Amino acid sequence: MLKLPSTIAILFLMLLSSCKSACSKKVPCPGYEDAVLDAWFPYKNKQQLVFKNGIGVYDTLNLVLDDSTVAYDYQNGFNTPNRGCSAGKTFSSAQKDASYYPLFNIRLLDAQDAYSSTQKRSASITFGRTTFYGQDLGDNGFAGFTVGQWNVTPQTITNYALNRKIYPLAQSVNSDSAFAKKSGVYKIIYAKNYGIILYETNPDSEVWVRQ
Repeated sequence: MLKLPSTIAILFLMLLSSCKSACSKKVPCPGYEDAVLDAWFPYKNKQQLVFKNGIGVYDTLNLVLDDSTVAYDYQNGFNTPNRGCSAGKTFSSAQKDASYYPLFNIRLLDAQDAYSSTQKRSASITFGRTTFYGQDLGDNGFAGFTVGQWNVTPQTITNYALNRKIYPLAQSVNSDSAFAKKSGVYKIIYAKNYGIILYETNPDSEVWVRQ
């Protein structure tokens, strides 16, 4: 086995050590602050969401802000390739099911790839054990959703009338679990500047409207 002279080996180790520090740097990432996500889901800590079904039963969700990303740095360099920045905000309902899972949870995420100025906005909206994962949110809504094994294209609605109110811009997402009659929420409608305004549950396609 070929051995390097001790002086050369020392110089090589010094160069390697120098490169690890000189060839790496801290990359600053901002905390969560996204006007587009917040416009579609303008939720606040301790906010109360009240829904009512067709026979006058109320469903109340008390929101709790679980976390909101603060500004941070990450090391980019020798062993840590530039991975970009991401920041999120999460709300959960104080109400839990029998297994202590929140009855409602929403995670808003703003991500930006390294060397890119394009922001990728997404949201995970969970009712019970059903999650609607929306991708590529823009001013006019999401481009698509994943619900379980299904890929769903949302329906965009202008001037949507509900409960004696007009919502200028809304989107509806109906998962294929409605066909399978899987218990739980299978459809949601959310409006810009209002958040979720309606959801439907199985069995019996029960409609719950935001009050």
